[in-house]
Amino acid sequence: MAAIPALAPPGREEELLLCCARMRPDAARRARIGAILAGPCDWTRLVQLALHHKLTPLLYRALARRPEVPAEVRGALRRHQREHGAHVRGLLHELQGLLADLAAAGIPALPFKGSGLSEVAYGSLAA
Repeated sequence: MAAIPALAPPGREEELLLCCARMRPDAARRARIGAILAGPCDWTRLVQLALHHKLTPLLYRALARRPEVPAEVRGALRRHQREHGAHVRGLLHELQGLLADLAAAGIPALPFKGSGLSEVAYGSLAA
């Protein structure tokens, strides 16, 4: 049987995204974010990774006020966050309508994914 090749260690952008992928990064992670931002960063790759892994809300939260982040990147993340928030509100409105229809039909229902889970886990519908 062939050996499975070792995974490559994460690059700067992957490490930065991992550090940002928390609602409240601790002091060590905030320091590491600063250290990574002090060096070169492929901003396009970072944003693509965040989009792929659905982590743009957390990336935005961690980098929105960092002066090391180029203004155009902060602006793009801010716009995406606004669009994401509007999308989530639309989904929540649809869910509320479905729950009302189910209740009217006498069918009990309890959502356990999506915006409900996000609110409980992260304290934010858009997270």
